Amino acid sequence: MSPTSELGAFQLLVKGYIGKAKDSGYSAEQVALLKSALDTGAVDFEDYKTAVTTSLECINLAGIRTQVDMNDQSYGFPFISYSYESPASGNPTAEACIRENSEAVEALYQMQPSSVDAGNQMILDAVPEISECLKGAGIPFDPEGLSADEIATKLHEMGSEEGFLPDGSLGPVRTCMMNAGF
Repeated sequence: MSPTSELGAFQLLVKGYIGKAKDSGYSAEQVALLKSALDTGAVDFEDYKTAVTTSLECINLAGIRTQVDMNDQSYGFPFISYSYESPASGNPTAEACIRENSEAVEALYQMQPSSVDAGNQMILDAVPEISECLKGAGIPFDPEGLSADEIATKLHEMGSEEGFLPDGSLGPVRTCMMNAGF
């Protein structure tokens, strides 16, 4: 896909979120951030951070504890990872805070072309280290001619097939991936 068509596809996604904003219960602030993304063709980190921070404040005000890493780089681009207290059935209060304040902005930030490109580059940069590690463990892996998505899928499949070792530790595929930052 060319950069122009990627941008067009992204703007269609933004328009879709704006179109369902009222039915989804998005706040006026989140809608304003969506309109900004439509105008600029991107969700910048500061807008993303504003939306996530508003969700986290809402969750905390409801008395729900959160854990936050404001500078997670594990996806190849700046990312805010967070979790909140929740029973297995989910936490409707926290989910409502996220839906109202950041759901669409978070999704678009992760799906925008620059984030996808950065994530793909992170995968491609990790391939030599992962390949060498797997080779040392006697595990065949040939990423030649594969896209970043195909490499990620293949590695995750290999990791799932091997499962965990009897002592509960990671097997060699997952260890190689983790050691390479993937």
